Amino acid sequence: NKRLKVSMRSIQISKGDTVKIVTGSKKGTSGKVTRVDLRKGKLFIESYNRKDAKGKEKPISINISNVYITDLNLSDKKRAQKLKVAPTTSAKPSVEAKDVIQNGKQREQ
Repeated sequence: NKRLKVSMRSIQISKGDTVKIVTGSKKGTSGKVTRVDLRKGKLFIESYNRKDAKGKEKPISINISNVYITDLNLSDKKRAQKLKVAPTTSAKPSVEAKDVIQNGKQREQ
């Protein structure tokens, strides 16, 4: 499970990551990300193309929510460093004995 190795639930997708398509006609197809458009929420995969009227291969955009990352591109030092940070664990509340006043008498709980 990648989540155990990386210790993050979600991470921003970037060029060079390997992804797998979850929905659509190409469901199950995986490939490397060639371009990411964060404003439109789209990405392009090298193995997901169509032919135009002249017969040239054109990349098709896919919604970012329709893929999941199978392998990360860690060539960016900042990104690799961010993933190496240990996960934060929630601290368990410590239970302390408190003085409680009931019926005018103080007792320890």
